[in-house]
Amino acid sequence: MSTSITRRKFLSYLLSTGALTGLSSTGLLKLESWASKSDPVIVWLEGSGCSGCLVSLANYFNFEAQIGFPDIITSINLEYLPLVMTASGEKAFSQLLTIIEHDYKHIVLVVSGSLPNKSGYCGMGSVGGKEYETKELLVELTRRALTVIGVGSCSAYGGIASTRDQVGPRFAPLEHYLPPSTPLILSPGCPPHPDWIVSTLVKVIAQEPIAVDRYKRPLDFFGQTVCTGCPR
Repeated sequence: MSTSITRRKFLSYLLSTGALTGLSSTGLLKLESWASKSDPVIVWLEGSGCSGCLVSLANYFNFEAQIGFPDIITSINLEYLPLVMTASGEKAFSQLLTIIEHDYKHIVLVVSGSLPNKSGYCGMGSVGGKEYETKELLVELTRRALTVIGVGSCSAYGGIASTRDQVGPRFAPLEHYLPPSTPLILSPGCPPHPDWIVSTLVKVIAQEPIAVDRYKRPLDFFGQTVCTGCPR
């Protein structure tokens, strides 16, 4: 079982294994300086989905460093992820509204699940009787996001909810809801491997450029097919 570690110890491990994460020396220095700061704020929005991507991340464990999911969520500035927050209901959702009201300038936005383009579907939460829809909050947060990371095939491609013969609201990939200028990285998979999620987050926090293919997938993980490494 992993034990709780400080943010600095967590990042020190990442610094010592910089070659494994693919970070440049500049990126490593940025990570080191970030260890004493509160930025960037990481917000995870859940659209319409099964939460399988978060379950995959919860299974993350590095045997070499004995670092697991509990260490990650306590070592990064994860301000909003309802499924792992101790608070629930309006109290938990109010945290997200506080982030928006304070107009944070350094937000890394992680999105999983399909996103509807019609009102009345996939509500994010409510406070004082007022309902907030996922699309509404997504647009508000992407205005100030340093980078948006789409985790899982639902956010990357729309998922099952976006099939063409559906009846009702149209669900679409995350990219359809973002301004063209918004930096976007997609990590598809049903679910994606936890290493893909963690490594992408680390590089984004370090403000390290991430090479992507034409589908906006990191080349570190999607640069070749699984057949390329087949010993047969």
